[in-house]
Amino acid sequence: MITVELRGADEVRRSLAAFPRRAEVVLRNSLNDTATHVRAESVRRIRADWNVKADTVRRAMVVRRATQGKLEAEVRTSGAPLPLIAFGARQTKRGVTTQVKKGGARVLVAGAFIATMASGHRGVFRRVGKPRLPIGERKVISIPSMWQQSIDQVQRDATAYLERRTRVNLERAMSQLAS
Repeated sequence: MITVELRGADEVRRSLAAFPRRAEVVLRNSLNDTATHVRAESVRRIRADWNVKADTVRRAMVVRRATQGKLEAEVRTSGAPLPLIAFGARQTKRGVTTQVKKGGARVLVAGAFIATMASGHRGVFRRVGKPRLPIGERKVISIPSMWQQSIDQVQRDATAYLERRTRVNLERAMSQLAS
């Protein structure tokens, strides 16, 4: 989870002292804009390193928006390791090849096969033991683990973005009050 401190809150409240509700709206909007930006930037950074679809990453992230009474926004990720099929798996004669990291070589998972289960779930499977059954699905890494690797860059970017959005939203509120 990323924590960003809202430094300009006192300045916003002083600037809009005659309109305290308007100050809270400015702060809330700035936090919500930043939370949405953090999710988008996180998706971009994860996709820069990992060969995974943006929708897969976005679905693993939840944005809890700030409200009038609670000036806190939160971006969280959750999820189990992703199935190998999510990384562009291809069936070959010798098994299944996949490219997990962008720019990396395709890796062969010998003896694996791509199958669609009765439920409609499609995945990369490999036999566990000698007989036909049981088979086990191959999984790799979770979205939270991917996010953890790029969280420092996103944190720095989020702090700067929050300051910019607070300034923009304050200027907008001041111009609306002046007219």
